[in-house]
Amino acid sequence: MEKIRIISLIRYRDRVVTILHDLRVMQLEPVSPDLLQYMKASDLASEIEVANAELQRLKSYMGILPKQPVQSRKKFTSLKDALEEARSIDLTDRLRILKEKEADISTDIKDIRNRMETTQPLIGMDVDLSIFNTSFTKSYIVTSPMQNVDPDALRRIPSSPSVVPTPNGQYVVTIPVLAETDLAKVANELGYSLLHIPELKGKPADYYEDLVANLKNMEKALSMVNEDYQELSRKYYGEIATLEEQLRIEVSKLEAAQRALSTSEAFAMEGWVKVREVEKLTKALEKRTAGSCLVSRVKTSEEPPTAFANWKHIRVFEFFIRFYSLPVESEFDPTLIFAIIFPFFFGLMVGDIGYGLVILLFSIWMVRKITHPGTFSIMPKKISAFAVQILGKGPLLVLGKVLIPSSIIAIIAGVIFNNFFGFKLLPFTILDPITSYGIAKLLLLSGYIGLAMVSFGFILGVLNNIAHGENHKAISSVGWLILAWGVAITGLNFLHKVSISLDPITGPLTALPVYLAILGLIIVIVFERGRGMIEVPSLISHILSYTRIVGILLASVILAFVVDDIFLSNLHKGPVFILLGGVVLVLGQIFNLAIAIFEPGIQGARLLYVEFFSKFYRGNGRQFRPFGTERKYTLQEEEK
Repeated sequence: MEKIRIISLIRYRDRVVTILHDLRVMQLEPVSPDLLQYMKASDLASEIEVANAELQRLKSYMGILPKQPVQSRKKFTSLKDALEEARSIDLTDRLRILKEKEADISTDIKDIRNRMETTQPLIGMDVDLSIFNTSFTKSYIVTSPMQNVDPDALRRIPSSPSVVPTPNGQYVVTIPVLAETDLAKVANELGYSLLHIPELKGKPADYYEDLVANLKNMEKALSMVNEDYQELSRKYYGEIATLEEQLRIEVSKLEAAQRALSTSEAFAMEGWVKVREVEKLTKALEKRTAGSCLVSRVKTSEEPPTAFANWKHIRVFEFFIRFYSLPVESEFDPTLIFAIIFPFFFGLMVGDIGYGLVILLFSIWMVRKITHPGTFSIMPKKISAFAVQILGKGPLLVLGKVLIPSSIIAIIAGVIFNNFFGFKLLPFTILDPITSYGIAKLLLLSGYIGLAMVSFGFILGVLNNIAHGENHKAISSVGWLILAWGVAITGLNFLHKVSISLDPITGPLTALPVYLAILGLIIVIVFERGRGMIEVPSLISHILSYTRIVGILLASVILAFVVDDIFLSNLHKGPVFILLGGVVLVLGQIFNLAIAIFEPGIQGARLLYVEFFSKFYRGNGRQFRPFGTERKYTLQEEEK
């Protein structure tokens, strides 16, 4: 990443900003203060205000009109052309009239439905609705969620209200206006709901029939309003969407130009560009400004923004790096390591063919459902909508893509362990994780993995520190690496009951690790002092922490085995026990599957974030955000 300065003639400013926008290779930054003695800030506030006013007007139109497909793309030669076309479309009055009509009709529909709700319980009563409300009395329909309204409790109100049953089993209470609060208090104590009967006239059945007819008329009128919206949208939406995009781009270009420093003859802009893009940008600027553009590199001690440069198929794992902390541009990007190690950890912790297949199929379905929303879905829409609302489509898509390789490794591990939902179906078992031999081998493997990951982290720490010119920290990382290996080899000697001798002549193989540990400890204490001493125990815990891989695997395997055993042990006890065993089997497997999705994911990420990243990773970088906008409906100036 390199910071560059662009200086050109003022008459080329719009053209330069357009090139920067369309190439999308430069993150604009404030111009260095050393130019303030020669130039001043640009003043484009009035132009921005004019363009933004038209932009907001078009946005308001798009917020009202139904969305329509935009069939073609258009090229604008200047901001003036875009503004003239935008001003030629004036739908403000027409949309205002339609909105007012829509609001009036919607209010009438709501009122009709409220009256229908009130009138329907009264159908069948041979009375005129006007008797329910007078200048002295008010009437309410009393309901209860449990359908257990006690009329006698209502009659005991001091004002002695009239309580009349309705044909559908509810009650109408007519009470003096002055006693309404008494009714409300009693209803609240008994948990009843009160529905006020408004001033109505006529027989309930006739009045309800008129309401139904009025509702149909209002819904028809609302449908006509919606058709008017559709007609306007079919005619104008495509043009409005195109103009809105162009004006949005023009406003962003004006705001970028305003950040430049300028004189009456020249202007200057600065920003970050990827090194490989500098030549491309320079050639484009020189070509479009007739060679009247100077591009120079700016010497600065600022930390550049970070731009990921990973292969297409592992970019999905950048989400997890951003979630933790963006790397600074000058340090190692751990995305590739995460993409390799996380699926391995996840698959090893699941270790079951059946669970791996289910997770794989679910992941493929989830990715396809998000990328092709019109496809058939076995998942209820409400559940899908809730998941999208909570997590968002982006994170769900990332989760699905990450689980695909992870589940494949889980299937491979399941073949090694001969696990299929806990059952042994294959004719061979390479390693049984629930035997003492299998547990010992897996624990030893996890220890080696822990040592390798911690060591790799310290090696990366050495390289990072050297790259930042912090040699004392690099030496400290070397000390930690030596200490880790010394402690690990000494610990293995203890496990294998090897007699440890401190004499390098008589027992060099056991003495050397001890001296390595002591040497590493001395280096750590010298370069990190007290803080290093405090963190020594954490080094051992970080290595041993990788044994959680085996713990989670065993928990899943044993739970599946117990569930399967309950089912199998009930097969000879009769239909009832077979049914109960089947319920336990299904629910237990579903529960274990849920654990197999969440727990390995959480713990796998934790092992990388805490035990690995802490050895070398600095983070706190800022993302590279090149100036520019993706075009959907408009063309760049050089496009046809």
